[in-house]
Amino acid sequence: MMKNLKIFGTFMISLLVFSLVMSVCSVPVVGVSDFSAKDKLPALLSDVIGLDLSKYSITEERYKPRYEYGGAVEVEYCGFTLVDSEGGEVSVMSEFYNGFPEWVLISPSTGSLYYAINPPKDSVEKMKYS
Repeated sequence: MMKNLKIFGTFMISLLVFSLVMSVCSVPVVGVSDFSAKDKLPALLSDVIGLDLSKYSITEERYKPRYEYGGAVEVEYCGFTLVDSEGGEVSVMSEFYNGFPEWVLISPSTGSLYYAINPPKDSVEKMKYS
């Protein structure tokens, strides 16, 4: 009788542990989004940097994902050209590592940067000496 009770108890504990493991494995990972760098880069330019993207049209979109470190890190290269109404061009390039921006390069080759809210006068110079 005691042997049957031990076997039944071991079976119930194993079933409980197995069900807990399976329920944890089936929970979706929080924070993983379905948005790619192509979706995130314009939002970063307008919301964080403050560019007024309504003054530009986006052309020459470039996007290339790759995987590094044995597939553990998804690296997304994203770039495009912003063309203003006067024909000026601003080149934008970036890399995102697992959905987070690693670097962003904004290069106004023949165009100007139009901000939604103008930065304070000489703010870059003031930051150099702070």
